[in-house]
Amino acid sequence: MRKKFNLIELVAVIAIIGILASIVIPNIAEMQGRASKTAIQNNMRNIQIAADHFSMERNGAMPTAEAPTVNIPQRIDFAILGEEFLRSTPREGATYWLDASGRVWASTVGAPGGVAVSMAGVVTWSPVSGAVSYTVYEVVGAAPAETMAAMTLAVVAEGLTETTFAGEAGKAYIVSAVDLHGLPTVPTGPGFVAEASGGGAVVWDAVAAGVSHTLALRGGELWAWGRNSEGQLGIGSTSQQTRPVRVGGHSDWTHISAGRHHSLAIRGGQLFAWGESDNGRLGTGHITDQTSPQPVSGGHSTWTHVSGGWGHSLAIRGGQLFAWGHNGFGQLGIGNTTNQSSPQPVLGGHSDWTHVSGGADHSLAIRGGQLFAWGHNVFGELGIGNLTNQSSPQPVLGGHSTWTHVSGGRTHSLAIRGGQLFAWGANFAGELGIGNTTNQSSPQPVLGGHTTWTHVSAGQQHSLAIRGGQLFAWGFNSSGQLGIGNTPNQSSPQPVLGGHSTWTHVSGGLQHHSLAIRGGQLFAWGRNGVGQLGIGNTTNQSSPQLVTLP
Repeated sequence: MRKKFNLIELVAVIAIIGILASIVIPNIAEMQGRASKTAIQNNMRNIQIAADHFSMERNGAMPTAEAPTVNIPQRIDFAILGEEFLRSTPREGATYWLDASGRVWASTVGAPGGVAVSMAGVVTWSPVSGAVSYTVYEVVGAAPAETMAAMTLAVVAEGLTETTFAGEAGKAYIVSAVDLHGLPTVPTGPGFVAEASGGGAVVWDAVAAGVSHTLALRGGELWAWGRNSEGQLGIGSTSQQTRPVRVGGHSDWTHISAGRHHSLAIRGGQLFAWGESDNGRLGTGHITDQTSPQPVSGGHSTWTHVSGGWGHSLAIRGGQLFAWGHNGFGQLGIGNTTNQSSPQPVLGGHSDWTHVSGGADHSLAIRGGQLFAWGHNVFGELGIGNLTNQSSPQPVLGGHSTWTHVSGGRTHSLAIRGGQLFAWGANFAGELGIGNTTNQSSPQPVLGGHTTWTHVSAGQQHSLAIRGGQLFAWGFNSSGQLGIGNTPNQSSPQPVLGGHSTWTHVSGGLQHHSLAIRGGQLFAWGRNGVGQLGIGNTTNQSSPQLVTLP
């Protein structure tokens, strides 16, 4: 007869089983771990190759042309190896590597394809699925075309999120994709050595964005692209351009400004204008559109600063301020609302004007460190504490004499004083950057406490500024004009390509696009319906795109 266990005996049996399990199961795990480690130790040659292979990430050491992967048993329970061995969990499609201590390394990304260097010295490559960044290596010494054996590599850029890099003529580069674990790929074989040729990297000096066209300076050369229906590109025709086109053959241009549909620039101290001429905004004495640069009345050669608004223009000559064009709101600052087709003096007799900026229908300028504003003021864009239009210059926060930079948008304004950034005017989309959407009729600090703002630009309803070399953007973002990778509006400054601290110039278009210069390279983003980004297409972009010459 089968014996029945009583309760006491049953509890004893369960206890015995638990004790046996505590002894046997860890031993099984330990045996499996030892087996795994034994498999690793039995492949020491490949382990060393793998370790050498990964050393290129820092010190440039490169093993033979082919660095084979270690043959890891597919059924290893990686968790048993312990944290000291574990670099990443097994993933389908991953390539696994082992270092000399037996740690497991894995990468699911492939090597970048299509690495090439343009005639301008810009290294480009195809995006890699699964890569979170890219590392660029310079090939030191000879650049073999078919093998990577015995190469010496030096890291020249890490953490790049774009698929471009400013190379140099005569140098060779290798690009490696980096996955989320920080592991680079192994670019081997032909096709990954890019020989730079031509005149070196393109270095841009200045940029100016209009409503839907763009101007830029490079070594004194003037380039333009985007909408051209009124001749605002200055290339002698009205053909739209989606890539930069050089304006004339002169190489002594120094200052540029893009208005709504007109352009202004200084060359050899002389002032030129072209594009739409309604209301006399070109300052040439007539109202006929021009498709190539025309001298502004007077033939003077001491112009130093220039700025175009929607329908009016402003410029400084010998320290004196002049204005012309549309004047319906008093934006010329000459005490009336009559349009002018030639330059008119603003507060004649003063010769200490240093900075000037034309908004859509209002104007701002700095004289002796003091800030003045005039013109349209329905939204408080003059910053004088009321909403009344003004036909002559009015002091903004009178008494302060440390204003250094100023920029007028469509209906808001930005300025820097003592390194601090201030904003006022319309704030419907958060373009003031003060954390709300309430209009302001007097200057409000943006991120109060920071005193390292250096450049500022107000677009139609968005704003851009540089602080400590870093670029920030905020406000209206329907077309991606903030460059932060999405399209929601932002009411406080957001970093553009965070981590970069070499931004030097910025320009917000009078509609919905933006441009900025970083390390001499020009980037553009936002609305692109007529090619105003200069990247060869008409697709909007929500993150910075590199602008290169054709």
